[in-house]
Amino acid sequence: MYTKEIQESSLDQKILFLVSLETKQKRYRTQVIPPFVNEEQSALIIDRLKTRLNKDEKAQVECRIDFSDQENGEVKFFAKGFADVVKDNIVYELKFVSELTHEHFLQCACYMVAMNLQKGILWNTRDNTSYEIEIPERKVFLNAVAKAVTKGAIENYYVPVEK
Repeated sequence: MYTKEIQESSLDQKILFLVSLETKQKRYRTQVIPPFVNEEQSALIIDRLKTRLNKDEKAQVECRIDFSDQENGEVKFFAKGFADVVKDNIVYELKFVSELTHEHFLQCACYMVAMNLQKGILWNTRDNTSYEIEIPERKVFLNAVAKAVTKGAIENYYVPVEK
């Protein structure tokens, strides 16, 4: 048991170190105290996940949205991410947060668009709330995303030219 506790503690410290490097926020190493969840919470989360998912699901599925300008249609930049789980053509975006935010919904929707899937589920495993997400007007959604991420440099989403 002692060895397992040391390994888990070491893993938690590595996770915090990586997050602090990626975010350039030292507070993850100095203010967050592992373990992140206790054994009871961990068991509860595992039980919740088992109600919809199994260990053989496609996890950490890479996806990408290419953005181009109207003039030549060449890719100017792209947004890349990893959907937590894809099962039965549904994106499952898993969170463990006090409260879901608009950004979480947008993240799930972007994964859906990137993989050309019609349905997503945003699931807060902390309190077991989940929301089904559909995008009724994908072009309108992509226009808003393009404008927001480029701060107006690209007004509308254009499909990049196939090479």
